[in-house]
Amino acid sequence: MIRSILDLVDLCGLWLARLAALFMASIACLMLSEIFARFLFNRSLGVTWELATYAMAAVISLAAADTLRNAGHVRVALLLETLPERFARLIDILATILGLLIIGFLLTALADFVWNMFLRGTRSFEPSRILLWIPQSLVLLGIGMLFLQLLARLARLTILGDADLRSGREEVSQ
Repeated sequence: MIRSILDLVDLCGLWLARLAALFMASIACLMLSEIFARFLFNRSLGVTWELATYAMAAVISLAAADTLRNAGHVRVALLLETLPERFARLIDILATILGLLIIGFLLTALADFVWNMFLRGTRSFEPSRILLWIPQSLVLLGIGMLFLQLLARLARLTILGDADLRSGREEVSQ
């Protein structure tokens, strides 16, 4: 049962990473459009930089959970490799709990922030006048997924004990 839940968390993280890749491609398209507009018409599209900024925030947050799952975040693996496995596991568990506390705080603060933007109908100051809760919701989704992935990592470390501390990578059961 727990492996099924962990696999679901991993799958959701993977799909959000794929969505992040689409946002990355959209940034490239936006920048190319801006270049062509300036070259051909000597004018800026006006919304390119704003939309690219929102897309970049989405890319960073939406890909964070899958990056964690695939050990892409910065880790001090050298320290873990030199310690006895039991002590290294304890340090990894404590670091994961600390990460959960930090991301949990960020998640609640961001959820409150997005909710207030939604209630107030706050729009950007740019000519596009985009409702700010829309791009902020993508960041919230990514941070929420990162929180779930940290919970999954904690479960793997404590309940299943199948995280490979030596390589910095966990076994993938897909």
